Amino acid sequence: MNTMLTKAITALFGTKPKSMSPVQWRFAVRGGVHNIYKVHITAFINDKWRLAAAGPTSGGPLPTTIEFEDSRDILVHNGPETMGHVKKAHNRQNGAVTNYYTHIINYVQEVYAFSVPATLKGKISYMPFTEKQCLDLMEHPFEIGLG
Repeated sequence: MNTMLTKAITALFGTKPKSMSPVQWRFAVRGGVHNIYKVHITAFINDKWRLAAAGPTSGGPLPTTIEFEDSRDILVHNGPETMGHVKKAHNRQNGAVTNYYTHIINYVQEVYAFSVPATLKGKISYMPFTEKQCLDLMEHPFEIGLG
């Protein structure tokens, strides 16, 4: 695990979350100068579990996606920047390569709020997996207050 990233995320949220679920999501908002915010969407992944990274897939787990609801109050700039160490796994049976993350992934999305307070809404779609199993596609809706 990237020690600097772990320390930064732990400082951002106070502590690492603990749960029986393989992935826990935490949200934080930074900024606000001139109504520009950086929204941090962070996945804490339990040991042995993984989340697929963006990129081509062939029969493996689907990559994690973050979708933001359209809003007349908020402008979402491009897609989120992903901060985490990408690893690769090779499937011997079909020759496919799966890019994935372990432990902590931080997605940072820049947004502009036309008026504050405003609420950024969306959902995260993800498919946790291990070397031996893959869970069904999961969705985590969210609402994040700005301002």
